[in-house]
Amino acid sequence: MKRLRASSLVLVVVVMAGIIIVVFGASRLTLVQYNQSNRDEDNIFALSAARAGIEDGLLRFRYNRDAETGSNGTKVARYNLTTGVSAGEVDQNSKSNFALNEQYYDMKLSFRGGQIGTFDTDTQESVAKDELLELTGFPNEPDRYYLRYWFEFVDCGNTPRENRLVQIQQVSQTTSSGNLIAYDQITVKYPANGTTVDSKDSNHMFIRTTLGSDNSLASSIRLRPYGCSIKYSLATSLTDTGQANDGPNFDSSKSIITSTGYYGAAKRTLIAEINRLSGQLISIYDFNIYSGTGDIKSVN
Repeated sequence: MKRLRASSLVLVVVVMAGIIIVVFGASRLTLVQYNQSNRDEDNIFALSAARAGIEDGLLRFRYNRDAETGSNGTKVARYNLTTGVSAGEVDQNSKSNFALNEQYYDMKLSFRGGQIGTFDTDTQESVAKDELLELTGFPNEPDRYYLRYWFEFVDCGNTPRENRLVQIQQVSQTTSSGNLIAYDQITVKYPANGTTVDSKDSNHMFIRTTLGSDNSLASSIRLRPYGCSIKYSLATSLTDTGQANDGPNFDSSKSIITSTGYYGAAKRTLIAEINRLSGQLISIYDFNIYSGTGDIKSVN
């Protein structure tokens, strides 16, 4: 009888342990699913807020293609979608005082920068042969700076090598006459080896200078390829080595809208590119961030 009683006690302990394990496992699974559901809900609301910010930027661009947030896109427009209250344009690194259960976005709109395209990847702009591209917004400054250019000659067909070239012309406008004045020009010829030309390698940086008077309003760069189409990258530099795009900003061919939506523990960022010449929306990129722990609203 004692052996039977001992066996029964062991069996009861094993059964109770199994029940406890199942209960705790089910509770844990329920808690995980609940947290995941909350995260997914936060993510959806954050994405909706980011989309609202993109619409805000597109509307501003529609009425003014030179629209920016702040000076040279240095600020963000912050809007609380839950309360319908705008915080106006604030510093892009500032913290928000909105609550975690409030849905809002930070939207940055800019079109100026010190560089177009990149010099180490295939993300370059293009100009068709015999067409003219004019880039504006190059400031006339007392200190000289340089323009690094990179060209790849493409779609040359049967054009003779000597007729394959790019003309770069520097143009300025004065208050006295209001006329455009071309005061510097260089010709970049098709390279002897390969199809690309980098002014940094050839030690032929394009120098930007003033007109020597106080009546300069603005200046621009004109690119016209002959015999071939070109892909190009440009960057301003304070040195003639062209190592960095640390020169002054100029007008880009694109407007960039960066909209970050916040809600709860989620943060979603959308980046839209608009062709400033045609007004066409080029692309939208999506980024997704969860805070894990802590307060995500305090970080842009």
